[in-house]
Amino acid sequence: VAHDSRLGNRCVLVNGVMLGGHSTLGDNVFVGGASTVHQYVRLGEHAYIGGSSAVERDVVPWGLALGNRATLRGPNLLGMKRRGLSKEAIRQGRAAYAELFARGTGTLAETVASMHSRGEWGPVGDAVLSFLAADSRRGVLGVKLDELEALDPDE
Repeated sequence: VAHDSRLGNRCVLVNGVMLGGHSTLGDNVFVGGASTVHQYVRLGEHAYIGGSSAVERDVVPWGLALGNRATLRGPNLLGMKRRGLSKEAIRQGRAAYAELFARGTGTLAETVASMHSRGEWGPVGDAVLSFLAADSRRGVLGVKLDELEALDPDE
């Protein structure tokens, strides 16, 4: 863990994890073994980083990210279930992810503003929107396009 890093409560860093300086981990973040997190990267609460991943950009709360040059694979559904979120909260979270990352027009900032103005998105969606509204030094990790089918909110 490098200088000036901040770790939330109940974070799990498996062996061989390296955190760059000024990185920030929210509560309940899991970082798989041999993963690297670049300096100034923020990992939102309940984010799950798969083993041997290289994370260069911020990962939204409840995000599931993996790969050498990690991509966001969608919401951490297993983590939501293990934390005891209701089916409705999980459905709302999936709907928020689908709208945010499957958007066809406009910027991410415009989508976030539009979603904020339309009301509540449940605990997952609200956490993601708040995270995205904050300043980012590294930018936000993008979603892998072939994974968007898994974001069906009604499933």
